Parts: sequence; structure tokens; C-alpha cells
Amino acid sequence: MMLASLAMCLYTVPAVAQQSERDSAFALMNAGKNLQAQPILERLAAVDTTDRALFERLGLNLLKLLGTVPDATLRQQQRVRARAALARAAALGSTDAQILALLRGIPEDGGADASFSTSEDVEAAMQEGERAYSAGDYPQALTFYQKALALDPTMYLAALFSGDTFVRSGSVDSVYFWYARATRIDPDRETAWRYWSDVLLKQNQLDEALEKAVEALVAEPYNRVSAHALSAWAQVARVPLSFPWIELAAPATGATASPSWVAYDSVRRAWKGDDQSVGAPFRAAYPDEARYRRSLLEEKAALQAAYRAVPQSAATINLQRLDEAGLLDAFVLVARVDAEIASDYAAYRREHREALRSFWKNFVVGARYAR
Repeated sequence: MMLASLAMCLYTVPAVAQQSERDSAFALMNAGKNLQAQPILERLAAVDTTDRALFERLGLNLLKLLGTVPDATLRQQQRVRARAALARAAALGSTDAQILALLRGIPEDGGADASFSTSEDVEAAMQEGERAYSAGDYPQALTFYQKALALDPTMYLAALFSGDTFVRSGSVDSVYFWYARATRIDPDRETAWRYWSDVLLKQNQLDEALEKAVEALVAEPYNRVSAHALSAWAQVARVPLSFPWIELAAPATGATASPSWVAYDSVRRAWKGDDQSVGAPFRAAYPDEARYRRSLLEEKAALQAAYRAVPQSAATINLQRLDEAGLLDAFVLVARVDAEIASDYAAYRREHREALRSFWKNFVVGARYAR
């Protein structure tokens, strides 16, 4: 488990005149004093098994402290304990994207220690950095992350974690520098974009935070955690978010299909073909693929046919707006996607990154075309 990447899991301590023991534990976590917070969290969790926020923080804290555990078997056992705490939080109704992502990422048996590199020297530097970070020694952690980055300038996590070490110190310029470095190493990983947006948002730089939040979604739109930054921005900015309203549903049994559905379905059938033969449009568009799959080009063609059918509806007018803006492909890849269409995303992103940004900013942010 990549402990430093949990640095952005910061929480606001409830404003009360007299802090309770629970509040004190949360405040210790916020201050990076995870070792001091742990016994309090453990004690409280043993007493109250219904406190969702407490179990969220307990699971996170156990993961943050992995670097302080010297034995691999004990680290695995601690991951099992962390997973149990996160699972309890989920059972109590947690919808936090990072909590749920961490829960999905930990095997039931705790799994093996994370490995950062096949290079022994880089791996050793990263592990030392994690140990220092877990102990709250952020300058020492930075030293080791920088050593790893010097040995391997493509080490994304070394740059990301370097930025994390400055989160506690409040040196935002350094945070921005290292997160920017990580995005240059790999712009198609969402984490640095999302963390960068979070820091900008805390600095009340709303325009800049939105830009980075959108980049996180462009990088990895199918990663549930990627949307966290945009959701956080929308809450602070008080701006609604919604995909354009597009309603194309198969008619109920015995009901008359709308002209738009008939047009849409006829294109889909032509691309798919019959049981004996793949449709000609698919063969022409994807000559190197022997087996039919649902694709970006098929869905785009079907949606174009839908909005060109007469009469139009509010939903099909939205499709026309998207197509005329050159963003129908982006809409399909983000909002009409399944596992087969998703395989077209990386190639599209390489050539059309700006179109993807435009879709999020002009057709999702502000919910201008929601129902």
C-alpha cells in the first residue's frame, strides 16, 4: 500500500468548545501524528462499533503506519486489520471514494508488500522513504524519494510522494512543483492531478483547481476516485454537475418505438451483423479485429442517426449539440461507455485531449443540458 499517497486524506475536526477524545485523535491525524493517534482510535473503535468516520480513520491510519512495522508478516496482518476497519466503514454507509478504492485494493489476506521498482537501489530508496513518511519524518522521506527519482527519473511515485511531504509543511509552491513533475512523467495517471486540485482548492484557487480536477478525469475517467476532485470543487464552488440528458431506451414490450430509437437500433444491428457474419461497418472500421465488439465509432454513428430522425426530442437535440461541438465521441467514451467501448479511450485521448477537457467543462460542469 502506497502510504504517502494517502497524504491528501485530510479531515476537518468538528468545531466544538471542548474537544472530545475522538476529536483529539482526528486532530492528531490531521497534524500527521499518526503514531499518537493510533491507540486512541483503537480504544474508541472497541467501544463504539457504529461510528463510520472513526472506522474510516482507523483504516487509513493503519495503512499510513505500515512503514513503521519492520516485519513483512506483521505488515500483512496490519493490512488485514486496515481492510476490516474500512469494510466496517463501508457497511456503516461510507461513500468516500478513496475509502472504497482502498477497500477494493486490499486482498482479504492482506496481500504482499507493494513493490515500486525492479531496481534494487530504487526499491530500497522508496521503502526507506515510506518508513520515514510513516514515522512523520517528512524531510527524511523527501531525501529518499529524491534519491529514488535521481536513480530513475521516470519514477512517478517518487515525484508524487515528494509533493506529499510538503503538504504538512504548508509549502504549497513545493507541492505544486512536485505534483507538476509527476504529471509530466505520466499525464495519464490521475493521482497527481487530483492531489494538485485538492491543494489548490484549499488555497481557494477555484479556477486552477477546476483545471486540475478535469485533468484527473481526462487521465482516468473509469477510475471512481478520479471524480473526487471535481466533486469537491463543485461543492465548494456551488456549481451543479450532470451529463447532458440523453434518453434512448428500448420500448417496452408491445409499445411503439420512437423514431430516434428505431434509427439508433438499426445502426447498431448493421454494425453487429448476424450470427454468421460481423456487420460490414465494423469490418471496415476495424479491419484488424476478427470478432465484433461494441465500439466508439458504432455508438457515435447510432447516436447521429438517432438525432437526425424526425421528429427530434429534447434528448436528441442534446446529441446534436454535442456533435456540432465536435464532442460526441467524448460523450460516448465518458457517458455511454461499457468495457468494449472503453478499449477505444486511450487512442482517442492521445489525439483529442482538448476535446475531452471541453466536454467536461462545457457539458458537465454547470449541468447546462441536464433534464
